[in-house]
Amino acid sequence: MKYNLSRSEREKKIYNEGLKRAKLDRILSHSSHGPASIRKNNYIFHLLYDVKGKNVLELGSSAWVQWLKFTDVSTLSLNCINISEKELRRGIELAHRKFGTDSFIKFSIMDAHQLNFWNESQDIVFGSGILHHLKFRISVDEIYRVLKPGGTALFFEPLRLNPISMIVRKMTPFARTIDERPLGKDELNYFNMKFSVTKNHYYELFTVPAGVVSLLLFSNHINILTNIADRFDLFLEKNVPIIKPLFRYVLLVGTK
Repeated sequence: MKYNLSRSEREKKIYNEGLKRAKLDRILSHSSHGPASIRKNNYIFHLLYDVKGKNVLELGSSAWVQWLKFTDVSTLSLNCINISEKELRRGIELAHRKFGTDSFIKFSIMDAHQLNFWNESQDIVFGSGILHHLKFRISVDEIYRVLKPGGTALFFEPLRLNPISMIVRKMTPFARTIDERPLGKDELNYFNMKFSVTKNHYYELFTVPAGVVSLLLFSNHINILTNIADRFDLFLEKNVPIIKPLFRYVLLVGTK
């Protein structure tokens, strides 16, 4: 039956039912929440520091908690969309806990392949772990359409060629949807071609095995092993560009 549904309907159905990721997330917790993650979140926080008076759109419903600074929200327009009612409710509950029941954030059920926003209406469009669940070119075209000239697209996505991730994906089909496709060279090239200025950053290569080992040795995900691995990853990213596709994640940063 699930194969008779459209891609969006399949994604919605699976996320409403819930993925079985708890055990996998625990195993990868020291790499997912270690120095690389902190470095990535600090960089995003810097990029999105000033959102006052801007129209901001999240494809998804919960990345805003870590990615945006809420010191003056009086003129901020923040829309969060999701195909899954369950995931959207999670975002609404987060907003209620942070801001109270009269949250200024607008949450909507919406398909990211067909954004219900005017052309050139958004200053920022962002998301975490969302584009690899979509038809990539269609969704990137929609992001480009709704962005204002000079607007920013910012997405954190898994990469296809990381050797450990390839093994994990084969071993844990229950932890992912049948349509998701981590990004490869074609997707990166299309994003870089679409936007006039791009500055992508890559995270978690040796951090991944180091994180798994450090889970057995340290209670804290910030430790000597994960710190050394992250510094080595940063060195490789800056000095050995050819190795970038082998990282676990990429932060796509594009300007229209």
